[in-house]
Amino acid sequence: MQDIHPDTKAHVESPNPPPPEPSTLKPETSKPIDDVKITITDKPASAKENRIADNSQIKNIEMSDPQLPDQPVLLQVEQDSEMIDVQSYDSQTFSVSKDFWTHASKNTKSIFAKLPVQYDKNFENPCFWQKFEGDISADPYLNSPYAPVPGEERQYDPWGHNNYYRKARAQFIGRLNKNETGTYRFRCLPYFYLISTPKSGTTTLWNQMVKHKDVDLRIGIKENAWWNFMRRGLRGDHHWVYHLVNPPKDYLPNDSLLETLDQFMDLFDNEGANFRRTFEENGGNFVSTITALAPINLLTAPIDFWEELHPELVKAGFKSPPLYLHPAYIIQKVQPEAKLVALVRDPTERLYSDWQFFNKKSDKKEFHELVKHAVAQFQNCLDEVS
Repeated sequence: MQDIHPDTKAHVESPNPPPPEPSTLKPETSKPIDDVKITITDKPASAKENRIADNSQIKNIEMSDPQLPDQPVLLQVEQDSEMIDVQSYDSQTFSVSKDFWTHASKNTKSIFAKLPVQYDKNFENPCFWQKFEGDISADPYLNSPYAPVPGEERQYDPWGHNNYYRKARAQFIGRLNKNETGTYRFRCLPYFYLISTPKSGTTTLWNQMVKHKDVDLRIGIKENAWWNFMRRGLRGDHHWVYHLVNPPKDYLPNDSLLETLDQFMDLFDNEGANFRRTFEENGGNFVSTITALAPINLLTAPIDFWEELHPELVKAGFKSPPLYLHPAYIIQKVQPEAKLVALVRDPTERLYSDWQFFNKKSDKKEFHELVKHAVAQFQNCLDEVS
C-alpha cells in the first residue's frame, strides 16, 4: 500500500507499525455502540459538466475537507487519541485515530490507500475510476470467493452468482476506459447500509426496496459479511453462539479466509456498469440510481471476541473494546456520506424467532432456560466491567 502521508500532527514511519508496549496504551471510556449515530447532509443533485471519460481528472481533484457533521460523536472515539493523516487513492488524506492505525490489520489499512476522498459527483452512488494494473486478457474474477469457476455452474446458487459473474466476465473488457495515463475500471461501493440483527425484517424491507426505480439491488449481496468478518479473515458462520459454547478454532483470523477490498467491490461491477450506461444515455446528466448492502450483524458481531483478536489491549487494561475497532468507524472515515438504515424489533420476539430459525426447534422451555443462562452470564459481565 502507499506510504502514510506526513503532516504536522504526526508521522508514522511504517504502514504496519508494531503494537506499542501495553504501558503506552490508554483505556478509553467506552460507550455503547448504540450511542454512535452517524448523520449526514444530503449532497446537491447537480450534474457535473464533464463526463468521466477523460480519466486524467481522477488524480487531481480539488475539494475541501470532507464534512463530518456529528463531531461530538467522533470525539467519543477519538478524544484520547492522537490523529494522523493517511494517504488516499486520489493523493489526498484521511484523518484517523493513531490508536486505530496501530491495531488495524494490513488488509484494513489498504482500504484507505485504495479509496478516494472524493467520489465521482456525476453519480449519487459512491463510485470512482480505479487504475487497472492487471492483465486484461486474464479472468478478473478468478480469485473471487463469490464467482463460480469459469465453465462451471454452482448447483446451489440462491444468490444468483452464476448469472451475475457470467455477465460481468463477458462485459469486463468493454467496460474498461483507456487514455494516455492508463487503463481504468469503474468501481462502486454501497450508497447505504441496511444494518440490523437477524430476524428483524431486513429481508422484507430489502425485497420492497428492490422494486424502487432508483435502487439497483440484487438478493445475492444482501447479507455479505465483508465489513465485519471476511475483511479480517473471520468466519461469517457463528451459529455456535446459540449453543453457548466457545467458538471453533477456525473462527479466529485465518489468512485463507481473508478477502480484499477489490474482491468486495467486484460485487458491484454490474451495478456500476448500469450507472455508467444510464449516464451516457442521459447525455451526461446526474445519475440518481443507487445500490446498497445489508451486512450481517454489523451492529454487534464485528467486536465479538476482541480479547482474542487484540490481547495487547487486554494487557493494557481495557475491559471493553474501544469503538474504533467497530467497522462503522472505518465506513464513517472512507464514506462520510454513507446512509445507515437500522431496523429494530421487540427483543424477545426477535430472539425467539432467531433461535427457532437457526436451531429448527420450538421448545419454549428449552429456550427459556438458555435465555436465563445467557442473562446471568451477561449480568456477571456487567458486574465485572462496571
